[in-house]
Amino acid sequence: MIRSLFTVFLLLTLIKTNAQFVLDLVPKNNSEKCVDFYLAEVVDDRRSEEAALGSIYKPNLQKTKVVFQDGPEKSIGDYIRKSFRQDTKGVPVQVRIDECSITENLWGSREIKGEMKLVITVFSIKQEKLIKICEARSNTTYERSPENEIESQLSAEMSKLVNSAFVFVIRNIDKNKGVIEAFVKESYVEILPFYQAEDPDTLYYQSRKVNWDDFKAAPRAGSQYGAAIFTNFAIDTKITIKDRVLTAYVRPKVLMDKNMSWARTAAKTIDGLRHEQLHFDITYLVMMEFLNKIKDFKADTVDDLGSMIHFEYLEYYRKMNKVQERYDSETRHSLYLNQQILWENKINEQLKTTRL
Repeated sequence: MIRSLFTVFLLLTLIKTNAQFVLDLVPKNNSEKCVDFYLAEVVDDRRSEEAALGSIYKPNLQKTKVVFQDGPEKSIGDYIRKSFRQDTKGVPVQVRIDECSITENLWGSREIKGEMKLVITVFSIKQEKLIKICEARSNTTYERSPENEIESQLSAEMSKLVNSAFVFVIRNIDKNKGVIEAFVKESYVEILPFYQAEDPDTLYYQSRKVNWDDFKAAPRAGSQYGAAIFTNFAIDTKITIKDRVLTAYVRPKVLMDKNMSWARTAAKTIDGLRHEQLHFDITYLVMMEFLNKIKDFKADTVDDLGSMIHFEYLEYYRKMNKVQERYDSETRHSLYLNQQILWENKINEQLKTTRL
């Protein structure tokens, strides 16, 4: 008679052959069912390359291997599909077998202690990409003597591991579906208000226009120019999943670095300041182009949405630098007055019409 400590039970048939014990899982009619997902495939990813789950003692204390009748992938897959109703219109999932084992050890001369373990990881399959959903573990221990006929008892202990593990998967998904990436139904990019703050070293675009007091750095030695403003744009991005909605919250920043911007005394004129302000305006306008580009982005995963936003950020950052260079080139750093006026008119008109 087997003395067992069960964490789970299972119904299956154990068939004994000359060389090994063969486990044949018997499906169970479960009230639990798969909602919004179905089992697409089972993959055996155990470290051992052997099909055997382990070995058990025969009455003569010799060991014999234990295997699934149809191999672990098909046996466990068939059991899950037949035991739990599948929602074939939902998300396809992969069950990866990380561990499925039976071990027995002899204690003293006539006592056997055994343990069975099952560890599975469940992934969604989206566009050939695997996204982890959860991991499930189940195990049981038992004691027996070598003389006991163990087929039915081992069957009851081993099979329930599969049932228990998948029940856990179903309940985990049902409980956390709203925040699980695999079950996202919609996605949005929400543009937050521009960041602004009082800062002795940084001027944020929304705070005010530049003045010569913002140019704190010492003039660059050897430079032929009278002034240089260092502007930049950046974003803080947070991506969340709630109620099956994937949202990227993007807070933009357009700024001037006061400690890198400089001006010679002779260059501190009204016209010179207008030229530098226009550099700041250009940075803001390119940022607005970028935000209008990303605001309608859609994606199924956090990584995809984040990557799309980051890619466009780099593209528009490069565009900003090119526009700034073209502005300085065409106006010759404000010396060509006619070109300077053309640029001012163009930029001011864009400032009036640019919206998110």
